[in-house]
Amino acid sequence: MEIVDSWREYLVMGDDSGFQIARDVSLALPSPRILHTSADTKHAALSRFLKLSEKWRKDTLTLTSLGLDANAVDPLPLLSDFGHHVPMDAYQRHAILRSSLLAGVVAGGPVSIKKAIFETEGRYEFDPVKAFPMDSFDNFCDKLTSARDKAIASLELAIGCRSSEGLQLLWEDVDFEKRTIKLVNPVTRPNHSSYLSLCLEDREKLSWKGRSRSDTIPIEPFISHFFHYLEEYHRSEYIPHERHSFVFQILHKEKLGAPYFTTDSKTRELAFKRARDRADISKSVKGHHSFRHSYAIYMLNYCPMLDGTFGAPLTTVQDMLGHDDIKATKKYALRDADLLNFNLQFSNTMAYNRGDCMRQSSLKIEAISAEIRRLESKRDALMDSDAKHDNRFIG
Repeated sequence: MEIVDSWREYLVMGDDSGFQIARDVSLALPSPRILHTSADTKHAALSRFLKLSEKWRKDTLTLTSLGLDANAVDPLPLLSDFGHHVPMDAYQRHAILRSSLLAGVVAGGPVSIKKAIFETEGRYEFDPVKAFPMDSFDNFCDKLTSARDKAIASLELAIGCRSSEGLQLLWEDVDFEKRTIKLVNPVTRPNHSSYLSLCLEDREKLSWKGRSRSDTIPIEPFISHFFHYLEEYHRSEYIPHERHSFVFQILHKEKLGAPYFTTDSKTRELAFKRARDRADISKSVKGHHSFRHSYAIYMLNYCPMLDGTFGAPLTTVQDMLGHDDIKATKKYALRDADLLNFNLQFSNTMAYNRGDCMRQSSLKIEAISAEIRRLESKRDALMDSDAKHDNRFIG
């Protein structure tokens, strides 16, 4: 089954895949690096072939049991869950009920569907233009009205966390000496005094969406911005008390000092949009989640690596973002034509190297140049191999 799962990875990601099999095959036979939608078309043909092969296996097995065929046939299917039915999700049920008269009159409606051999991924709705423009971050921060909000924005952009994860941060999760941040699942410390201090209604607002590890990988200069604004917030806005140790507090008099995560998210998003509009940033940048998009795009495509390439492995970024399904991470990967054709005016990332900020347009040029160097190196290696092969036969 791992080989089947690696098929799409080989077609789309090649040697950038998180699957070892896909990377190994791509080294021997370079991946065509096609789009996900093109991979779906190839999968349809292969899926049809596998279905016909399974039908032939069953028919031949029946004939053999009746003594009408002498072929040796494997009694087990190639795929263990071949043809099995799986529960249908709400979207599939709605689509079938909307388009099928028969499904609408069957008691209870459709409840299951045959498991697909290959999961189709279709077109992603994710639009890179919705990512926060990192080059505009300083201007955006200037338009925020509190050091607390500036620290929160810097944190989300620096480590790519969900807003809920950042707002639930406790002081013990911040290491000022090492300048690191840990994101901790509240379930792992249920009896923490900060949680016990909450009323039942607020305690139920604690959330966690599946991040498997607590450590984070921050990017500069935004992690430095975070600690700068955090110190300013602690000095001028934070209310010292012993009720809880949540880092971010409500600053309004009615609930002064209460955990900020207990407020309505619409209020927080409204503050974001006001600063966005004052900073003259595109309205396509919707809210705090745009910081997470920018972090993911940067890590997958432009993060400088020790070997001179750009972009961290897909599985590493999946881990850092806390995605349960790697499909959610893939949508941030801008490869080949995307990297070349993506309009530079919507480039929303920067690198931080030797203390100097580099605009994303420059970083993209470096990333593309690095890819050219990698391909040229691979070409030279193949040419050397061919030359050695020819010399051996000439000799």
